Amino acid sequence: MKKQTILRCFLGFVVSICLVISGCTLGYTLSQGTYAAKKTENTLTQPTVTFDLTEQTFTFFYDPLSSDIPSGTIEVHGNRVTAKTEDGDRTYRFEIIDSETIRFVQNGSSPVVTVEGKYPVSDGMEFHLETNF
Repeated sequence: MKKQTILRCFLGFVVSICLVISGCTLGYTLSQGTYAAKKTENTLTQPTVTFDLTEQTFTFFYDPLSSDIPSGTIEVHGNRVTAKTEDGDRTYRFEIIDSETIRFVQNGSSPVVTVEGKYPVSDGMEFHLETNF
């Protein structure tokens, strides 16, 4: 009886470890396509971020008055997406909530500011998948 209890505990421990290890990547799926946030009083347009998972690239559109549209490469680690511009000057971080929702993370991100000096994207702002390609 004591051996069975020890064996059950050991097997439970092994299964738990496997779930923790696989859980680091399971459930956090970034979908390819364009994610959009709701338009706010601080924006002229709806902020969007597009991910091309084949090329591992992004485009972040939030200011229609600017000729500069941030774009570059992405890295996905667990439930985090790190987007870095081609020139290396700006970094944007997102948290993957589910396959159709991401959330902007200001901590570690460059400021998102328009030509007019407004902040159209704030910490925790959610973006929802609109188009999938």
